Amino acid sequence: SDNPQFTITLSKDAVEKNATVWVLLSRHVTKQEQKGSEAEGYLAADVHRIKNSTQRVYYPDGDSCILTGGYTNNQHNLIRYDANGPEDRLLSIVLRQYNKSIDLGFTLSCYCTEAFRLG
Repeated sequence: SDNPQFTITLSKDAVEKNATVWVLLSRHVTKQEQKGSEAEGYLAADVHRIKNSTQRVYYPDGDSCILTGGYTNNQHNLIRYDANGPEDRLLSIVLRQYNKSIDLGFTLSCYCTEAFRLG
């Protein structure tokens, strides 16, 4: 539950049309990386089905996980998810950091082929 989590609420049309959701996770580059050092921070993003917009995911690898992202130190990580029906109306994007030794800055951008809300 300490991991950053963001809720995506798909519109009724998005669910009915099996909309495609794109999540772009951009890791902020550190000054050391700008000077040629290797990136130390590894991030991953997972997609979970949730029952209400205030629900938190406590076990990132639990039953609610429908897409597991791999850890990467790339600056940009693009994830695609195709909605499969009404059970995908509420989704949670859960970020994970491997061996958290430093705080990593990031930007999360979401796009969808139909109307949605990010909260």
